[in-house]
Amino acid sequence: MNASLVLNVRRKLLLDDLSGLALDARGRHAFDAFRQELRALQARMDTEPPAAWKVYPNILKANINA
Repeated sequence: MNASLVLNVRRKLLLDDLSGLALDARGRHAFDAFRQELRALQARMDTEPPAAWKVYPNILKANINA
């Protein structure tokens, strides 16, 4: 596979459902638990004053380190 294809495709947001990548039910549960934690963190951060230095879960993207 051409590495430029991997590097230039649109990245998936971490809050997207990636549980289809899991190998079994335990893996799907891990994906779901992680997404729940991210949603809870995002909800908490939404109640706080915004700051330029904060990294909000709703903007995090899954990436491949090539």
